[in-house]
Amino acid sequence: MKDFEQLALEEGLSRAFKGLWIPKEIWLNEELSLAEKVLLSEISGGVCSASNEELGKFLGLSSKTIANLLTILRKNGYIKTVSFDGRKRALSLTEKAG
Repeated sequence: MKDFEQLALEEGLSRAFKGLWIPKEIWLNEELSLAEKVLLSEISGGVCSASNEELGKFLGLSSKTIANLLTILRKNGYIKTVSFDGRKRALSLTEKAG
């Protein structure tokens, strides 16, 4: 199994992986599933432009699962799309996410 840092580099993520920190506002939110908490934490570093496939590979989930989770998070007001050019999108957290 590849380590997360190698996988991040292969997927074109510009930062070196040093671990995952989940803000307390996300961790203690009882409305969120564990998968939603982890996904929000990955997006929380600012603007996230990773594709569903990239996020899925990094988190060990399918692209379809990521798409479903993002739909739920968007519908419930935790994330927003800050840009979309027809091909690439960029996501960020809303104030509700913490």
